[in-house]
Amino acid sequence: MAIDTLIKTGFSEAFRDELWEDLAAGKLLNPDFKKDIQIGDEVNVQFDDMVTMSDYTGGDLDQSSAEYATTTTVKVKINKGKSVFFKLDDAKIRQIEKATPKEGLRLAKQYGKDAREQFARAINEACCKQYVRAGHMIAGSAGAAITVTTDNVGKIFALAAAKLQRGDDKGHTAFSEGQMLAIVSPELHAFMSTMGILQYSDVLAKNYKTGYKGSFMGFDVIVDNNVAKDSSNYEYPLFGRAKRTIAGGIQDDFKLESGKMVGGFDTHYWGKGVFGVKAPLAYLLLTAKLNVNYTI
Repeated sequence: MAIDTLIKTGFSEAFRDELWEDLAAGKLLNPDFKKDIQIGDEVNVQFDDMVTMSDYTGGDLDQSSAEYATTTTVKVKINKGKSVFFKLDDAKIRQIEKATPKEGLRLAKQYGKDAREQFARAINEACCKQYVRAGHMIAGSAGAAITVTTDNVGKIFALAAAKLQRGDDKGHTAFSEGQMLAIVSPELHAFMSTMGILQYSDVLAKNYKTGYKGSFMGFDVIVDNNVAKDSSNYEYPLFGRAKRTIAGGIQDDFKLESGKMVGGFDTHYWGKGVFGVKAPLAYLLLTAKLNVNYTI
């Protein structure tokens, strides 16, 4: 395989295969990876179907009363994008060229790692901003922020679980055992960590890869630096179901192109990736208005 092709292939493979591992708040996404999408496009992301349940008092069911299952198709605007533009000198090219095929691919993938992590952070940030679409809010009296203490952290999580268990009050719960996530800031995690209330699992750590700190009150706790804050510096953690809370349309391959500039010797590489996110069903997402001030 030509070195130029190896670098582009390694970059794209690392991006596509490992992007999910780099997501934190993005673990709430029901992602739909799309080909050939551009800024401004609208894509359809399908959530689970739902059916209508009626009272039954006996006798045969009337087939004519059957209704189609409700398909929740979410239109997501592709409105975010990231790009890369870098160059490699001859020394780096030769290093890859002289390596074994396996080592050469590993070296090539390194150039995609930082780009992939930055792209994942952008998705995490966009997901965190979806707190404004949450159907459940935990706050103090008259909507005031709750000042977090070691005495009330557990109550916040317990109330979050109760509200999501209620769901939409129409028979659709938003709480599913073993699938719930709490996306919290490093400071909120610090409160929980010093209290010793998190139950850590090596299996879950291997599954989530990024951000996992333990489990509490039925939620797997994921730390994300991008948890949203308002102008008063109050923060809004997210509570929801993994892969089921936010719809995401994401470009499936951060494709690289390459070439040499006129009169130059170094090979240049450039590429771009786009995405969009949307929390479509309010009852699936909960947030809290918190004043988190962790100090010594």
